Amino acid sequence: MVFRPAGFAFPLSRGRLALDLRRDGSAITTEPGPSDRPRAERGRWSLRDVDLCVETPPPKSRRRTFEIVSLTPERLVVRRK
Repeated sequence: MVFRPAGFAFPLSRGRLALDLRRDGSAITTEPGPSDRPRAERGRWSLRDVDLCVETPPPKSRRRTFEIVSLTPERLVVRRK
């Protein structure tokens, strides 16, 4: 998966996973909901070696772990674990 900075000119899509990783460790994940409308969830993110972990709190607890393949100011490439 490839993530780009906010404001990047993506082609049209029915929806994408978006990660807003903030300096304080908070995160907002946005993905298409059941009606294709964006659905956002707040959570926390952390780094463990080359793994990016994004967790959302109850009641919809979810943990996503991505292996960081490469990182530049313009591109984050990850692999789902």
